[in-house]
Amino acid sequence: FSDYNIPTILLIAAISVSTAPASLLSVVKETKSQGAFVETLMPVIAFNNISAILLFSSTGALIMMHSSGFAIENILNQFVQNMILPIGLGVVFGFILKFFSEKVINSTKHVLLMVFLAVSITTSVANILGLNIMIANMAVGALIINTSFHRKVILEVFEEIELFIVIIFFTIAGAHMHLSVLPKIASVVLIYFFFRMAGIFIGSTLGAKIVKAPTRITKNIGLALVPQAAIVIGLVLMAKKMTPLHEYVNIESLTSFALGTIILNEVFGPILSKIALNRSGDADNQTPKLIDFIQEEFINYNLKSTTRDEAIIELTNFLVESHKATNKQRENIVKTILDREKEASTAIGLGIAIPHGVISDGPKIWGAIGISKEGIDFNNAADQVLVDEPVKIMVLIVTPKKYKDSLHLSVLQEVSLLLSNYEVRETIINADSALEVYEVLKDYQQSLEINYELEI
Repeated sequence: FSDYNIPTILLIAAISVSTAPASLLSVVKETKSQGAFVETLMPVIAFNNISAILLFSSTGALIMMHSSGFAIENILNQFVQNMILPIGLGVVFGFILKFFSEKVINSTKHVLLMVFLAVSITTSVANILGLNIMIANMAVGALIINTSFHRKVILEVFEEIELFIVIIFFTIAGAHMHLSVLPKIASVVLIYFFFRMAGIFIGSTLGAKIVKAPTRITKNIGLALVPQAAIVIGLVLMAKKMTPLHEYVNIESLTSFALGTIILNEVFGPILSKIALNRSGDADNQTPKLIDFIQEEFINYNLKSTTRDEAIIELTNFLVESHKATNKQRENIVKTILDREKEASTAIGLGIAIPHGVISDGPKIWGAIGISKEGIDFNNAADQVLVDEPVKIMVLIVTPKKYKDSLHLSVLQEVSLLLSNYEVRETIINADSALEVYEVLKDYQQSLEINYELEI
């Protein structure tokens, strides 16, 4: 315990505030969680990590002031150096990233290049000026999320390189870890783990009660906040850059401690988060996604039929062949869909129709997409159905009876939401391959999924 003096303990206390967003997001996706608990949890994690970075920077600055004294002038200098200037730098490069990335927003590769350049230049300039790198880059992200109309697209690019960045973090941190120190820090890591977990439970529960959050949030939010990973490594690497800090803090011990606690928190943290999501009732609560049951091979991008019934039969034949269904199932599907059309047209406007029906049996929901370049006339005098515009996108949905109550309406709502976007519809209609249609749907679906940024 001799290496853990008061300055080191203060830095560890600042580190303890952070939570691993990537770990939790992975558990949320794995458990298909959605609801009020998840919507509360994600902003809390973002706030935790912002607080951890600010606390760590402030604590480090105060420790370094020990030799020069705590005069008002010194405090103001440290505040400007570690807060104001890095934030200002991040805002400047954030606006530059926003401006240039929005010029090439339709090209993921070019957006990725803009992101890489913005982060690299921000980091380099902050390093040259001796400013806080993490706060500068945090300001870049905060500006994008709060000002850019295309923020989801830009953030998706960040997420694509997230794993690569985390790997670099772990590699650099591992290179500074001395295995001989591990036996010495084991007891410290265990004490930290249990006391941090207790602090999270008490603090989060108290906070939830103060804001009068629902009971299921109050009882479970503490469990979900245990994971820790890349933010901790980033903070330790930041401490290594603060050279005057080394006079007061044993950086090697701090690095070994950080990696030890990450191992413990990443082993048990996701397990506890999963328990919290299940107990909260948000697990297995996501509405089904179109891309879950429509793959590239289930997309016909060039329908030939020009009338409603012909198009439905053509797309049904395609669905049956692509799903390897039987002739008997083909007959049942055609009958149930045409019967549904006689009740009311499934053309919903905007050149979209969602013919659907329910069959007696089947293992899962079946779907197929048909694209008509010329348009399909969904008017039918015999059924007294009048449709204002030709249908160019048909999404055929067939649901087994056992899923009718639980999934049928949710799937139809999901399809309607997905195709309500003008750019998505136009890109699909003009697509030259089934793969292109699938990629458009997949990319837009992912842009709608929950993300962990905090919108201020």
